[in-house]
Amino acid sequence: MPLKYRLETYISQNELFEKDDRILVAVSGGIDSTALLHILAHSGYEIAIAHCNFNLRGEESDEDEKFVKQLQRNLKVDGYYIHFDTENEATKAGESIQMAARRLRYDWFKHICNTENYQYIAIAHNADDVAETFMLNLTRGTGIRGLTGIKPKSGRVVRPLLFATRKEIEAYAKHHAIEHREDSSNVKDKYARNRIRLNVIPQLREINPSFSQTMLENIARLQQVEELVNAQINDFKRDLVVFDKGEARIDIRKLKFNRNASLLLYEFLAEYGFNGSQTQDIVACIEDGEPGSTFRTDKHILVRDRNHLIITATPTETKEEEFCISEEDCSINRPIKLLISKEKRTESFKIERNSQIAQLDFDKLEFPLILRKWQNGDEFHPLGMVGKKKLSDFFIDEKMSILEKSRQWVLCTNRDIVWIVGRRIDNRYKITPATNTVLTLKIEE
Repeated sequence: MPLKYRLETYISQNELFEKDDRILVAVSGGIDSTALLHILAHSGYEIAIAHCNFNLRGEESDEDEKFVKQLQRNLKVDGYYIHFDTENEATKAGESIQMAARRLRYDWFKHICNTENYQYIAIAHNADDVAETFMLNLTRGTGIRGLTGIKPKSGRVVRPLLFATRKEIEAYAKHHAIEHREDSSNVKDKYARNRIRLNVIPQLREINPSFSQTMLENIARLQQVEELVNAQINDFKRDLVVFDKGEARIDIRKLKFNRNASLLLYEFLAEYGFNGSQTQDIVACIEDGEPGSTFRTDKHILVRDRNHLIITATPTETKEEEFCISEEDCSINRPIKLLISKEKRTESFKIERNSQIAQLDFDKLEFPLILRKWQNGDEFHPLGMVGKKKLSDFFIDEKMSILEKSRQWVLCTNRDIVWIVGRRIDNRYKITPATNTVLTLKIEE
């Protein structure tokens, strides 16, 4: 069956898009993207071209852009073009050039779709790309998700040529005399993917000439396995994980009794950026680790608490160590949101029984009040107690996790702590029959 009709069948079977959808086609000028553009344009789809100049190959990159613009003029479709300083962007983000280029182009594609009303972004990945990605992920270490290759559809991104080998695409381009550009970097084994493409896969094709098709069949079966694993992951989340206020808490006791704990934990933690080596260390920590063990990714932190593994976003560091509240302030927004009010105490005044609200004797306070993180050695007089208590002991009594303690703010007047924010006020600053004026601070969600 001709490639064009196989593509139509593939689009239909995988529900990639409809005939009346507007499709933004990512066109580099290479043989895969120009072939995809040719098929879609001659199949009656409403398309436009998006081309990125990453400025990585000097004049060659500029010639690619000129070529794509000529394709656009020939097809009489809309075109969108952008230049990236990719090397600089990679340096600033601390990532590889390939990763930076990927992030930049996909962010831009999505921006064009949003602003110009395109429903989908068509990418010209093919069956050989699927095999290369599988081998690359296998080499770096991965779970079932990384072994299921490139998906036909991921959100707005669609890949209509995923079923076709590069050899089949080359034959289609030759038959239809489709001009294209050759990327000189594709024949250099500087990058890992190129080494796999140029050195590893040719050896595998000597063993199995139908290697690409065999890999597609293998991956199709692995995708079915992934569905089973995902069902188990959902059971794992439902039975062992509690999600609350941006935190994920995994019950350690229940985890120890799960015979698939290591695999399920690996797949679950991969969503937060933890790798296989870290997961092994976390599993070991569950068995014999002390509370307080900490593991980090770029965006998340995992802490082994007494009874839970707690995952949360990495706290944003702030340069300000202290925040002042003046006598005139009615509210603050940083580092937490507080509504602040002052009123005369009358006979009808009622004390709020709510830890999110602090009601203090205004006349005993010295302004400005200081809002800061708690520190080792801090003490206060808990409401209802005569003596003082170390905050560290108070936190133990409250059964606070390590992460909760790390985020705890205290409100101070002069050197006294008057409120463990959101938990307890100081007994010395409570409302009494002698109080004339009340200062109320309320945490606003």
